Amino acid sequence: MMRSRTLRRYAPLGILALAVVVVLLCRACREPEAGWQVAERKESVRRLYRLLSAYEMKHGAIPCSSRGPDFALYELEPVAKVTPWFDEAAGGPLVAVGPDVLDVQFTRLGNGDATWDDNAKCVRNADYDYLNKAIALDRTSPQVAIYAEKAGSTRGGRWVVFSNGAMLWISKANEHYGSPLGMSWSDLGKGEATPVAQPHGVLSRGQLSEREGQYMELLVILQRYAERNGALLHSTRGADYALFRLRGAVTGAGCLDARYTRLENGVAYWNDKEQRLENGDFEYLNEPIAFDRKSGELSRDVVLLADKWGVCSLNARWVAWPFRVGVVPRGSPNADWPLGRGIGELEVYDVRAAESWP
Repeated sequence: MMRSRTLRRYAPLGILALAVVVVLLCRACREPEAGWQVAERKESVRRLYRLLSAYEMKHGAIPCSSRGPDFALYELEPVAKVTPWFDEAAGGPLVAVGPDVLDVQFTRLGNGDATWDDNAKCVRNADYDYLNKAIALDRTSPQVAIYAEKAGSTRGGRWVVFSNGAMLWISKANEHYGSPLGMSWSDLGKGEATPVAQPHGVLSRGQLSEREGQYMELLVILQRYAERNGALLHSTRGADYALFRLRGAVTGAGCLDARYTRLENGVAYWNDKEQRLENGDFEYLNEPIAFDRKSGELSRDVVLLADKWGVCSLNARWVAWPFRVGVVPRGSPNADWPLGRGIGELEVYDVRAAESWP
């Protein structure tokens, strides 16, 4: 009897304590306070830009619909189904793109998961406000905010993403917190402590062109060396010793530093004492492939150059063969050593070809 009375007496306190614990746990899960939560949240916000970029490359502008933003975002569905995905937060080399690209991690909105509504031809429960204007990414002047987390996603503010892929965190104190879309980042960022930063793994159209141009420049240099010497440069001591032979053909070792790299291995330079390249960002085939003077081409059409892992992404790398570049995801066939492979031996995406031979 005594035990029964004690249980009845303290049961409400136990229930109250349990409720407090549940509330605290929910708040901890929803609020991106830990560093890893902030990183994952930012990554989830970036994912939508990558999909918009894939759509814009195909259609010339990001989607727009007279029926509203949710109908415009629905136009991303067919592109999402065929777009290869290398996501830093995914933990794998290639993941499917679904409506979850419109969900923000650790949100406080409580509006359910985003879905494609195939009957109404719109999206449901998206966690973003979208500009809904048919603009070309990275070619607008000034750069304007094209989407943002819905207000109330977090207590302190919201992430805003611009047409060049840059991101800005704006606080609730910002006068444009309620309606940031369409604004330039210079106006929207006034008074904010967090500066605009280019997302890792997201390159604007201009930056993609610069990376492509750097690869093409290196391929031209290798081609000209082969024309003069009858074969590609090669050294039995290793690729860095072979690349040192370019010293007189280029203005500096900086051409072997990848642009917009994430790899923190220092600046490339020529080691004159050992006659080798140091801190280069590229893997080189280092085989004396013969140059066919009749055709004006190398005797083998294989990958000559590749990013070192981590240059642009932990889960993907750029590769180049005369005169094309593409992207190979980690875990795909021969991705660990693509050099010397033909295009048919690799799972290559986003292949870009030079319009003409230099």
